[in-house]
Amino acid sequence: MTRRICLILAVICLDISPCLAEVVGEISYELTALGDDRWLYEYSVTNAGTDAVIDEFTIWFDDQYYANIVIETALPLSGQWSELAIEPEPWVPHDGFYDAFSLTNGIGAGDSVVGFSVSFDWRGSGVPEGQPFEVVDPVSFDTLCSGWTVAVPEPTYALLLTLASLASGRGCRRR
Repeated sequence: MTRRICLILAVICLDISPCLAEVVGEISYELTALGDDRWLYEYSVTNAGTDAVIDEFTIWFDDQYYANIVIETALPLSGQWSELAIEPEPWVPHDGFYDAFSLTNGIGAGDSVVGFSVSFDWRGSGVPEGQPFEVVDPVSFDTLCSGWTVAVPEPTYALLLTLASLASGRGCRRR
């Protein structure tokens, strides 16, 4: 009986051990209207994991809502990552995607990279929102983690009003 319990515990520990070096990718975005139905996502990718590196990630574009995906990432970031955009195909149906693969050292634990940019036409109503993403092992193509992109919160009206009040109060004291 004791041998069986030890065996079960050993299997559990072996099963948990990859989680100790797990990648925990977080992707946030800022959204900019470019006019008409054209928009721009600017992504920030953070590795909130322990000691693994993010070398590749994919962001999915639903075929019902997105079209004409264009990579807009500027230098020097675009020179450090190989980027690919595949169009959504509503006739197939097949979602499109944006994929970025590191040509250097990737994104280490606790680090963030800002500036991955993609423009697109929005076919939906309202404002585009979060998208599914995957952090991928570039060798095995296994998904290391997945989630949804989240909007970078904009300063609230109350915060802006407070800052304006402080700034105007400071100006009055100087006079």
